[in-house]
Amino acid sequence: MKTIAVQLSAAFIILAAAGIALRFKLTLPQKSQLTRSRHEPEWLSHAIKVNAALLGAVTLVATIFPGKLPITSLLSEVVICCMGAVFGVIGCSLMYISLSALGSNFSGTSGTYSDHELVVSGPYRFVRHPYYLATALIVFGLSLLLGSISIAFFGTFLLVTLAMRSRAEDRELREKFGEVYEKWERSTGSYLPRFRSPPIEND
Repeated sequence: MKTIAVQLSAAFIILAAAGIALRFKLTLPQKSQLTRSRHEPEWLSHAIKVNAALLGAVTLVATIFPGKLPITSLLSEVVICCMGAVFGVIGCSLMYISLSALGSNFSGTSGTYSDHELVVSGPYRFVRHPYYLATALIVFGLSLLLGSISIAFFGTFLLVTLAMRSRAEDRELREKFGEVYEKWERSTGSYLPRFRSPPIEND
């Protein structure tokens, strides 16, 4: 019964995250032609796709055959599974809120549109890359829930490549929005809040 509950919880988190990403990627209209960022090397985009595919494969296997983390010899396995489920749900919620705030500015890359807007509302009032924070929460949650070191391993590689993309995004937006971006950057953290006053929104 516990195994079925774990599998159903993992399936819910996986389908929710995939559905949210696809919903915003496929159904939101593009405002204008997307310009690829010159700050992101082409190999990085391929690396992210490969890492995502590998992570998806190991997550599928772990969902069918959930394991048990070594740490469960010290802590309650039920508590760890519940923690994983909570992290996963929080991650999915943050992903939805983040992409909703981006609206039609979401591109799935580090590139920008010709009429791209700097979004500083919602979670972007506090962090510049909440979508990547959401991804980290989902990866961490699934690794705990399914007791999978493989998810943590491949997920770490994915998060490293996404961190590299986030730096390219920062440079792209800094060039595009200048002083407005710099003020926002000083008031926010990359992935976690700086606990300072939120930036003033654009008029």
